[in-house]
Amino acid sequence: MNSNALKRTSGTKTESWIDWTNLVLGTFLLVSPWLGLGGGGAVAANAVICGFVIACAAGVALARPSPGAEKTNAWLGVWLLVAPWIAGFSGNAGATWTSILIGLAVACFSGIQITRLGRTARG
Repeated sequence: MNSNALKRTSGTKTESWIDWTNLVLGTFLLVSPWLGLGGGGAVAANAVICGFVIACAAGVALARPSPGAEKTNAWLGVWLLVAPWIAGFSGNAGATWTSILIGLAVACFSGIQITRLGRTARG
C-alpha cells in the first residue's frame, strides 16, 4: 500500500481516502435537494443537515483521526438508511435512494475506520 494512502496522527493509522470519500458523500448529500434528488421541507432539511454534519466530521477525521468523528458518521449513516421510513419520505424515490445509498456507504466506510482505529489503539 502506498505510504501516502495511510495517515498517522498520534499513534493512529487510518485510510485517508475513506475520509475524503465521506467528505464528498456528505457534500453531495448537502446539495442533493438542489440537484433534484430530494423533496422540499423536512426531506431537504434532513439531507442538508446530515450532509453538513457528515462533511464536517469527515473534515475533522482528516485533520486528526479519532473514533468520535467516525462514530458520528457511522450513526448518521445508519440514520440515513432508515430515515425514508421514519421521516416519511419513502414515496420520494430520488430522496429515498439518495438517503439509502449514501447512508450505506458512510456507515460502512466509518465502520472500517473505527475498526482500524481500534486495532491501532490495541497494538
